[in-house]
Amino acid sequence: MLYAIDYDGPKNLIITGCAGSGKTTVSLMRAERLTTLGHNIHVITFHDLLVNNLKNSASVELKPNILKYHGWFYRESDYVEVKGVERKKIHEMTYAEMANELVDFKPVDEFIIDEGQNLPESFHKILLENCKKVAIGADNAQKVHNGLTTEQIKLKIREKGEIHPIQLQYNYRNTFEIYNFARYFLPLNERANNERAIDKIPKGRSEKPTFFLVPDKDSELAQLYTLLRDAGDRNVAVIVYHVQEVEYYYKAIADFQMGCSRHHHNDHVLEMENVLITTYKSAQGLEFQTVIMPNMETVAREYYQTGEHYYIGSTRAKENLFLLATGDTIPKYFESFDKESYQIKKTDKMNAPKIEMPKPGDDDDLPF
Repeated sequence: MLYAIDYDGPKNLIITGCAGSGKTTVSLMRAERLTTLGHNIHVITFHDLLVNNLKNSASVELKPNILKYHGWFYRESDYVEVKGVERKKIHEMTYAEMANELVDFKPVDEFIIDEGQNLPESFHKILLENCKKVAIGADNAQKVHNGLTTEQIKLKIREKGEIHPIQLQYNYRNTFEIYNFARYFLPLNERANNERAIDKIPKGRSEKPTFFLVPDKDSELAQLYTLLRDAGDRNVAVIVYHVQEVEYYYKAIADFQMGCSRHHHNDHVLEMENVLITTYKSAQGLEFQTVIMPNMETVAREYYQTGEHYYIGSTRAKENLFLLATGDTIPKYFESFDKESYQIKKTDKMNAPKIEMPKPGDDDDLPF
C-alpha cells in the first residue's frame, strides 16, 4: 500500500486487489500526498455514497476535487441540460460526444480513479486524454456495471503510455470467517479465492456468518428488529438489490422508531444515521461493523443474478454478517458453499413489534 501511495515514477498505475485490500485508502492517501505537494489532482469514482465518504475524510484542499464521474463532467464540460430539449444522458454519450463538450478543459496532473471497473469505456478514454498521469484502482470481482475489466483498463492505459501494475495482496477489512464465506459467491474468480491471502486473515475474530431462516415476512421483520436492537450504536448496513426493497425496509425500520437513513439513485442521503439501507451497487467502497442482507430467498431468481452483488454486500462487513431468508432450508443457491463457512439459526413465528407513540407528559423539553 505504501509503495502505491508514494510512487513518483513516470508510469501510469493500475492498482488491483480483493475486497478490503485498501484500494480506496490508497486512492485517498495518494491524492492527499500529491495535493500537499502542489499537484492538481482529481479523484473520480462512481457512487455518491463513496464520494461522500471520501470527502468526510479529505482535507479542505482536496475535497472539491473528489467527484462522481457524472458530477466531474457536469463541472468541467459545456454540457447543459435544457428543459424541453432531449439530450443523451452522460452514460449514454460516445467518446466523441463527450470530447466535444470538453474543448476548454485544461489537463490535470493526475486522475485517481477508484472502483474503475464501473466506469464506461468512453469515460476512461476521456480521462486518459486529459491528464498527465492516471492511477486506477479496480477489481473484477466487484464489477456490477457495464464498465471495463481490469484487463481492458490496462489496454486503455497502454494507449496513453507505460503502465505499472500494483497488486494489493491482503484483506484488511473482513474477519477470516466473513471473507471465507463471501468468496464462495465467486468460486471461479482467482483473486477472490487467493488461498495465500485468505490464510493471512486472522481467524477467530468473529462468528461465522449467520443464516436466519424465518417462516414468513413478518417474522423476518421481527428478526431484523432484534438484530438492529442488539447492534446498539454500531454502524449497520441493510443491503438489498433494488430501490423498492430499500423503500420497504426503510419504512419498516422507521416504523420501529429506529433512526435510519436510505440511499439509492433517486434518494441521496446527506446526513447518515448509524443504520443505512442501500443497494449492493451503492455500498461499493464502504464498510460497516454489521451487515444484514434480507430477502435472501430470492437469490439467483429473476433479476437477482450475479454473485458479484452478494460478494460486494458480504465483504462490507467488518464484524458481523447476517442473512435473512424465509423457508425451512437455506436457498438452493448456497448448496455449493462450504457448509462449514456459515451457521444456520431457525426461528419460530415472530411478530414485528408495534411501537406506539408515548403519551405526552409534563416534560416539554428545555431550551438548553
